[in-house]
Amino acid sequence: MPLTEEFQNRVVQITAGYISATGVEELLSLLESETSKYHFHRGCENNFVRIIEGSFNRITLLRDVLRYPLHLEVLVSVSANSNYLADILVRNPEFAYRLFDPSHLESGLEHGFYRELIMGSLVRFKSFESRVNAIKSAKRRDILSTAVKDLAGYLDLKRATAEMSVIASVLSEALFLTAFEKNLQKYGLGQFTFEHLSGSVNPGEDERELFTKLCSFAVISLGKLGGGELNYSSDIDLIVVFEENFTLPNGREYFGLLNDTIILFTESAVTITESGYLFRVDFRLRPDGHAAPLARTLRDTILYYETRGENWERQMLIKAGFLCGSNGIYNRFISSVTPFVYPVTFFKSPTEQVAALRNEMLRNIGDEHNIKLFKGGIRDIEFAVQALQLLNAGRNKALRTGNTLTAITRLEEAGIIGTEEAESLAEAYVFYRKIEHYLQLMNDRQTHVIPREGDLLKSMTVYLGFAINEEFDKKLAEYRKKVRGFYESVIGVDSREGTEVQDITFFKDLARARKNLQFLKEGKGLVEIKEFDSRTTSLWMEIEERFLEDLSKTRSPDTILTNMAKIIGRTAFPSYWYEAMKDNFTLWSIMTLCEYSEFSVNLLLEDHSLKDLVFSGKLFEEIDPEEDSYLSTKALLFLVSSQFMLGFINEEKGSASLSATLRQKIKRIAATILPSVGEYFIAIAGSFSMGEMHLYSDADIIVVVDEIGKHPEAEANFLQLLARVREELSPLGVDCRLRPEGKSAQLVWDINAYESYFGKRIATWE
Repeated sequence: MPLTEEFQNRVVQITAGYISATGVEELLSLLESETSKYHFHRGCENNFVRIIEGSFNRITLLRDVLRYPLHLEVLVSVSANSNYLADILVRNPEFAYRLFDPSHLESGLEHGFYRELIMGSLVRFKSFESRVNAIKSAKRRDILSTAVKDLAGYLDLKRATAEMSVIASVLSEALFLTAFEKNLQKYGLGQFTFEHLSGSVNPGEDERELFTKLCSFAVISLGKLGGGELNYSSDIDLIVVFEENFTLPNGREYFGLLNDTIILFTESAVTITESGYLFRVDFRLRPDGHAAPLARTLRDTILYYETRGENWERQMLIKAGFLCGSNGIYNRFISSVTPFVYPVTFFKSPTEQVAALRNEMLRNIGDEHNIKLFKGGIRDIEFAVQALQLLNAGRNKALRTGNTLTAITRLEEAGIIGTEEAESLAEAYVFYRKIEHYLQLMNDRQTHVIPREGDLLKSMTVYLGFAINEEFDKKLAEYRKKVRGFYESVIGVDSREGTEVQDITFFKDLARARKNLQFLKEGKGLVEIKEFDSRTTSLWMEIEERFLEDLSKTRSPDTILTNMAKIIGRTAFPSYWYEAMKDNFTLWSIMTLCEYSEFSVNLLLEDHSLKDLVFSGKLFEEIDPEEDSYLSTKALLFLVSSQFMLGFINEEKGSASLSATLRQKIKRIAATILPSVGEYFIAIAGSFSMGEMHLYSDADIIVVVDEIGKHPEAEANFLQLLARVREELSPLGVDCRLRPEGKSAQLVWDINAYESYFGKRIATWE
């Protein structure tokens, strides 16, 4: 693609008066030659101009481009292949000349050296904020460096993903230790600093025992980080285990210190500051998922996997790796879970579980161009390889690796797969991951979808070495066929693969319905890791068929399903709901509320304790004003609205029950606050007094005493009463504006004042 006239004119304008006409002509010729290697469209031209204009000295940079071909090669490669990297160079022009150093481009990044470099550089930053920004700045600098080496062909895929994993591992450790130091200060343990935690300085002899106990945790990386094969835009999946809980010198618990550290670490990693963000961090893969504590003891964690661990967690733990903390605790963890991950014998073949998980993905991918999820894609390679590891690594320890390319090599060396199979798998995996990396580097987005047309598709295919898009499509189809064939040879062919278990065509929004059904079954969204345990999933499967059958007969199945997913999403123990819904009448009731009563659903979402009214059967019992006055007002509103919608009561009965119960609630409160006032009465007005309150009514009340002069404390007592009534009747409003003279008058009147007011000044409305 030739350079546009507009771009050439811009280069001439930038160099005018600084570079000779001959030099400008040579520069344009060099640009024409170098950019011809890429699909260099207007967006690429704009990136190049932005980088030049953002540099500290644009003329010096352009003169160097004329002198040193490598400078031009790097700048054009970045401009053509990544808006994200171009943005980094515009924001941080000081990074540019590091990229032009041939020795740097040809060097690798080793974990020990990089860790020492980063930890040493961070010691000089004393405030939490400045150190966090320095860590994020280092991420931009070093991802830029690795990505440029990758794009320019200095790194193969395995080295590129290894470097990305080193960067993410070291910087995540640095941020975790920074968050730990911050919380040590909060917990009164500020004598231990970042230098101690990073190993730069040893604690004093008298502090060593406490320091060792404080560091008795391990942060364990999972997924692609754990396997040392991270993408340019991957999430970082972590879990934290610790030796034991104990009381700190300030009386607080060690668990609280770790919990606060994890929260601060996560918030700091994902929050975008002037230095960007670090990584998207996720702790949801921990035992029992989002309902569980953020960290748990090593003993409890091991007990979970031994007694309740799921088959998908075996796959997950294949890629477990050490991030930071105690290496000893990490090694004990790995040693303890290895029999769970790689048993010598299985009660159920892991290929069955892999097939079931893969089938679920295929039914829900929603886009046939997803390089990660489509048939014959990345997941087919990873799942087939992991299935072979699970089957054979119990006896062959050499197969225990979290890196996919390494696993393919070792499976071949063990004679489990043939040489041709291994070469085809490795070639396809490298090809797929290069596509994935290119797509993610373009705009720093976690995407796996191959574009179907446009500049991005053309730029990617040219980068991969294809003259036309059709050649790329042909090669992609070849790899997909080979990979799918290998997957099926390992896992088997399932005739139901990618098909619905039950007809759900009655939904208006099928994609959303599939996502909600998958969530109700396993606690995950479109392609997220499941969070429900096997018991919860089994309970759902017991009611799913009946639920869908009943749903198909309703007027608004989409509404019911969406509201059901919302309710389950807000509860820590979905199994309680599924157990209750095994009863046909309870299931019908919940579905009816989800379809017709947004009011009841919203109350359930606001107040999780209301679920107990369903589980206990209270929802289906008649309201007793005296007994139920001890329930919260939200609970009363839920009962009245739900019973009305279910047809148990009519509008008149609902209003009467609500009014009578709230009356009893106020009487009970008054008895505890006003016993010393003497003779008094509380009056209620409006719909409250008529027994006609509805779900949005206010409660109007008035307090009258016998002689106000004898009771100087009456006003203060009534203020206390009013505050308590407002608290207990929330979310309903409570008012006393109907007293004589309205809101500008005193709150409490005596009976004589009322008599005088009624005789002289009462208004018609009163």
